[in-house]
Amino acid sequence: MTGSIDEPRAETMSPDTLAVESLYEDYQGLVGDVSAKSPSGLAALNRSYHKLLLVAAASSLEGHVKRITQAFFMAHGSHEISQFVSKQVLARGYHGLFDWKAESAQPYFTSFGEACGKGFKARLKKDDQLKADHDAFMKLGNLRNLVVHNDYATYTIELTPDEVMASYRKAVNFTGRFEVLILTPESL
Repeated sequence: MTGSIDEPRAETMSPDTLAVESLYEDYQGLVGDVSAKSPSGLAALNRSYHKLLLVAAASSLEGHVKRITQAFFMAHGSHEISQFVSKQVLARGYHGLFDWKAESAQPYFTSFGEACGKGFKARLKKDDQLKADHDAFMKLGNLRNLVVHNDYATYTIELTPDEVMASYRKAVNFTGRFEVLILTPESL
């Protein structure tokens, strides 16, 4: 990593976050190696790597949400409830927890009750950072769905690898706030 202030510190990252960061570092290294030697190689790299990074980032975020949700039920419920949630809800219906087309996480939070849903909606209106992180999470998930369900090879996305990573880092921040958003829905 280059050490940018926007980059998370390695010791605070999960293994899948480290893997996505590593893919991005690979991209940066390839650009450095190819840019002067092979303009056509650089063009080919730039045509495809952003989609690879997008799918990896969205998959990583799905893993985050599943782990966070299961851990939440383990900490605030029971082992049996967390296993049920893991096997019957998350394994079979992750993509139904969010409104990807509308790019809204509201359904996820409303699943924890109306108070949680209303609290999330109110926080989203008042907290610009939460809104930016939420929007990044939803955008990556929606784009991932569009890419993989609309012919990966020909589907084009407008994000560069740098923009994918900036969005990914914001999205990781969003998932990191889930427990607080669920447990303190009335606090604004």
